[in-house]
Amino acid sequence: MKKNNTLKLLWAVVLLLPVAISAQKNFNIEFEVVPGEKLTIDLETGASIIIEGWDKNIVKAVAEVRGRDADETEFEFDKTSSGIEITSDYNGWDDNYSSRAELKVMVPNKYDVDFKTMGGDVEIYKLEGRLEGTTMGGALILKNLKGYLDMHT
Repeated sequence: MKKNNTLKLLWAVVLLLPVAISAQKNFNIEFEVVPGEKLTIDLETGASIIIEGWDKNIVKAVAEVRGRDADETEFEFDKTSSGIEITSDYNGWDDNYSSRAELKVMVPNKYDVDFKTMGGDVEIYKLEGRLEGTTMGGALILKNLKGYLDMHT
């Protein structure tokens, strides 16, 4: 009987170990802005990005980071004279870090965007303005856009 209980306990530890190792971190901001300003994104850690236009003069951003090194991954959100800047960085000591991030941003329908991510899909919807950016690996999904467009993957 003891052997059976020990085996059950061992399986429980094995099954729960990935949950204990994997961390999650969330960031959430809102800024009042003026249409025609610019959203600048520079994600050194890489991340999937979703940007969508809406009929509010607010930039709302939500970032979610998961994985072993989520606690070492930081996002910064700054309001500048030209608009909003979002950056990410890895603050750990190990060059072989492991995390997965997703950034969702709502901006006014008329807003410029300039993004750079070290990897991840980029989706942009319902926006008018100057839209530029680069992802170092990932798909570009673009719908209902107006204005100047220059993007690379």
